[in-house]
Amino acid sequence: MKRYRFRLEQVQRVRRVQEDQAASALGIAQRAEASAIAAESDRRASIGARARFVGSASGSTLLADRALWEAELADLRSSTAAVAAAAERTAEQRDAWLAASRRVKALELLDERRREEHRIEADREEAARVDDLVAGRFKHAEHEEAVVA
Repeated sequence: MKRYRFRLEQVQRVRRVQEDQAASALGIAQRAEASAIAAESDRRASIGARARFVGSASGSTLLADRALWEAELADLRSSTAAVAAAAERTAEQRDAWLAASRRVKALELLDERRREEHRIEADREEAARVDDLVAGRFKHAEHEEAVVA
């Protein structure tokens, strides 16, 4: 019997490469998301640590303080939006990786099934060869007994 060879082996190889690429893209997206979360956390900490004016202050000081607060809040809103966008990209990349992983798994299962079918067929052929060999020896023994008798 011929040696087993999975007919979709090249497709399986390509799908594995696609899965590896999707996993790599997922890792990049996860690192970008973690970075965005850290940046947002730093901005929140910076805003929380900044001292506010207490008591009387001049009008220009209050206006400058308000402008600084508004700029920090705008940066925080930007950071929050960046975190949301990064989380969305991570989710998209996770979905892409899962889809690629499922395609590889489907081919692996098909390969296992075909390999098992090949093994069963090889066992059948081996059993048939043994049966033929035993039957041939039996007929040869009967023939010799008939010749001797």
